[in-house]
Amino acid sequence: MTKCFWNGEIVPVDTVAISPFDLGFLRAYAVYEGVAAFDGEPFHFDDHYERLRASAHTIGLSVPYTSEQLLTTLREVLRANELSKGRASMRIVLSGGEADHGIGYNPGNETCIVLAEPAKEPAYTEGGSLLLHEFQRNLPTCKTVEYAVAVSLQAERVARNAAEILYHTKGELRECATSNIFLVKNGVLITPDKEILLGITRKITIDIAHSLGYTVEERTVLLTELETADEVFITSSFRDIMPISHIEDNTVGNRKIGPITETLIQAFKKKY
Repeated sequence: MTKCFWNGEIVPVDTVAISPFDLGFLRAYAVYEGVAAFDGEPFHFDDHYERLRASAHTIGLSVPYTSEQLLTTLREVLRANELSKGRASMRIVLSGGEADHGIGYNPGNETCIVLAEPAKEPAYTEGGSLLLHEFQRNLPTCKTVEYAVAVSLQAERVARNAAEILYHTKGELRECATSNIFLVKNGVLITPDKEILLGITRKITIDIAHSLGYTVEERTVLLTELETADEVFITSSFRDIMPISHIEDNTVGNRKIGPITETLIQAFKKKY
């Protein structure tokens, strides 16, 4: 039976009862983190904790656990689900708890849930595809649970066998629904840096690229730059580094996994 952490206890998932007055349910007043784990150890936990705190601070939400307490909790959830070996995917969800008159937040009344499930190692033999959608997330630097647009686009994504939805606004690239995007042009990595969530895997990838001697440009990226990119890939905690071969009906490069993308994929695997 799958178990989770819920407000201080490790309990079976099917016993969790979220209040219908919870602000996360009523108002999407909640933040979360998606964390990969390897052999019972959360990957880059400190980075995830700091981003959780930053996201919570942005919306005025208190984090009731220290870094040490939450790390211990994640490890306990992994052990409770017999996930001390291999790869796992974890989610930390923190909401404002029961609402005061339907909208008020009472600090100290937060709801916290930590989930874990087994995960397969990403193995890419070919690139995926992206669909374009003009959209800008609210509070883009904050990882909240407000994913209404992303959820509404999933039926089309699945029907068209696409890997992700790529957001753009005002002729500029932003990010994907659940990942960051990189372009490679003439050996240089290019990635948007404004009005986006600064992903943990994005950060790790940039650090790896620098260590390998690549130049990385974090800047405004025009939508039209996709047309001349030699390589494109996306990054996220659950995908690692995923090559992209198509954007809508347009081919990226020669449709194969690009040499720089492949180099980064192999270097990333050595990090864990």
